[in-house]
Amino acid sequence: MEYNKRKIPFERRCEIGERLRKFRESKGLTQDQMAEILGISKSFYGQAERGNSSLGEYRLLVLSDELNADIGYILTGKKFYFVEAFNTYMSVPEDKVEAVAQMAKLVTEIL
Repeated sequence: MEYNKRKIPFERRCEIGERLRKFRESKGLTQDQMAEILGISKSFYGQAERGNSSLGEYRLLVLSDELNADIGYILTGKKFYFVEAFNTYMSVPEDKVEAVAQMAKLVTEIL
């Protein structure tokens, strides 16, 4: 995918918008309520869900702070989890969490 230095491609904005919609629905919020939390109009928020506008960094931070949104997932569609092992946190892809947890358990049992 080719990137413009200043603009997210429309296809990616649509994917982000779809994840925003699913997130909003998972919280039981209407577009009006979400727009109010973000301090924007319902129309602008609707455009973001359809991929016609981007929320911007500030509003994504509001989502994270106010609604505990996983901004990384909303932007990329990838879930990462942090696993503590040996007093260190590691970023682990969703599909590897169980395997890493089992390996860490085995290693700690050996020690």
